Amino acid sequence: MKVKLLPSINRGEPVSVSEETVALSVDFCKLYPDIIVGIDFSGNPNKGNFEEFMPALTLARKHGLMLAIHCAEIPNRSEIKQMLMFGMSRCGHGTYLTSADYAYMKQHNIAVECCLTSNIKSGTVESLQYHHIKRLIEAEVPRVLCTDDSGVFDTTLSNEFYLATEAFGLTQTQCIDLTMEAIDHAFASCEEKQNLKIQLDAFISQMTVKDNRVHKTKRYIEKKTCE
Repeated sequence: MKVKLLPSINRGEPVSVSEETVALSVDFCKLYPDIIVGIDFSGNPNKGNFEEFMPALTLARKHGLMLAIHCAEIPNRSEIKQMLMFGMSRCGHGTYLTSADYAYMKQHNIAVECCLTSNIKSGTVESLQYHHIKRLIEAEVPRVLCTDDSGVFDTTLSNEFYLATEAFGLTQTQCIDLTMEAIDHAFASCEEKQNLKIQLDAFISQMTVKDNRVHKTKRYIEKKTCE
């Protein structure tokens, strides 16, 4: 098991705290480049002005840290546009993204972190049946299933897959694709991603698959390049 760390900026705290967080992250990244790999920007979406945090996030990106930004948790169009134009590696939640935003995400290969249990318990999504992951899948927008916070929301990644399967009738193939996509968008090295795909392929090979997905997955691993 390999663990990566994304120090978090809480948008509800003073900007000075974010500057300190980034400064420490940059220093520790130099010491532990395979562990400190990015910065998370999150917190109460009704607090803080994103523009004020942009200098700190820009500094983080300048030093090679990936950015996971909670975006479109609430219907704040001006902030959503500002965040997308600023850029990110992964988008947290993306609940209120529009079809035009979807096209932008696809064009720039930005994955949306979908957190079903979190969104239901937080009240940003009415029910699983109305969760935006369905629209993301239909629009072929990069997306990954996440817990948001396993402890806080009392869920596991396996449970999130179960919920998505029950709510939207995802096939085994679609679940495998989601897992493969999560690897592609992980903040990990090319070698680490390839090793994860090999491990996933070995796991899939032990499963009873009716649509020859095992062979498709192997070909996918052989042809997929690490970007």
